Amino acid sequence: MSSDQESALYEAREGVVTQAEKTMSSQLWIYGLAGVAIAAAVALWPAGKAGATDPLEALGMCQAALKKISKDPEKADIPYVPNMGSGQEFYFAWGGQTKMVRMRNGLGIEVAGSASCIVDGKSGRIVSLTLNGKTIL
Repeated sequence: MSSDQESALYEAREGVVTQAEKTMSSQLWIYGLAGVAIAAAVALWPAGKAGATDPLEALGMCQAALKKISKDPEKADIPYVPNMGSGQEFYFAWGGQTKMVRMRNGLGIEVAGSASCIVDGKSGRIVSLTLNGKTIL
């Protein structure tokens, strides 16, 4: 192999290595940026409005939480029920005395169920959540 060929081969190898380093650097930069974005979203995600005093807002939080834990959130039906709590405690119950929640089971069949949810109005957080007698929170 002549020195010109060796030189050309060396330059070609250097070009490939340089391109690989650039690609790797770009990937690391993108992963780092994605990590920062995720960390910021988690840190800034609202946990609930402190001092929430609106029963409809509390009901909405409970309905969203129950849908989130169902097997098929898009098909879950969590109807309106009145607030049975008092003061800064919002208590919602779905069952035989009120309206039942309707969710799909593991076989995809819609079934009626019971649930309860308590929201602390001072913190704006769900403090208790049950579904079919099982404590979720």
